[in-house]
Amino acid sequence: MVMRWSLSNVLLKAMAGNILQVALLTFGSAIMLFLTGFACWQLGMAWLATGFYTLAAKVTLLAFALLLLLLGGLMLQALYQGVALYFRRETIALRRVAMLQMRHHDAKQRFFLEKRQIYYLNQLKRQRLLVADDKKYSGELFKAINTELKHCMVSINYKAARKELKQYHKQANSQAMLELRKQVLCRSSIVG
Repeated sequence: MVMRWSLSNVLLKAMAGNILQVALLTFGSAIMLFLTGFACWQLGMAWLATGFYTLAAKVTLLAFALLLLLLGGLMLQALYQGVALYFRRETIALRRVAMLQMRHHDAKQRFFLEKRQIYYLNQLKRQRLLVADDKKYSGELFKAINTELKHCMVSINYKAARKELKQYHKQANSQAMLELRKQVLCRSSIVG
């Protein structure tokens, strides 16, 4: 914190120093009054000792009041300096720069998260399209192989091959369906 040197700051510091000195002198005089009262008590002058004791108690209260006044003044001064520093142009500009940096950082994070979310959603759509395409391809392959099996096989062998073909179709195993087709065509070409 940069403190401006002005006449008011110098005066406030000098005044605070003076008030502290007066408070300490007041405490010192209160102690002297207590000691004088004690000496009067020892010498047998009780009425004078009670007077010194009551005066010493009031001087001690005055010293505490001066210290409280000093503390209140210092707190007000610190509050004024804090408020003045908060509303100074340089600190306002620094807070604005910090706010803009935070916004920029937040925007970068949001961009990264949105990019990741878009990538995830695109991958999900792609996966769904692949599953739908595989299902469609598997259905078309099933129909084509089923038609070929009808034309080239006998009904008993056809039912067993169709059952196996349906099982591969439920599993969406197109490689197994093609292998079955190849086996059936090889058997029928050997037989026929």
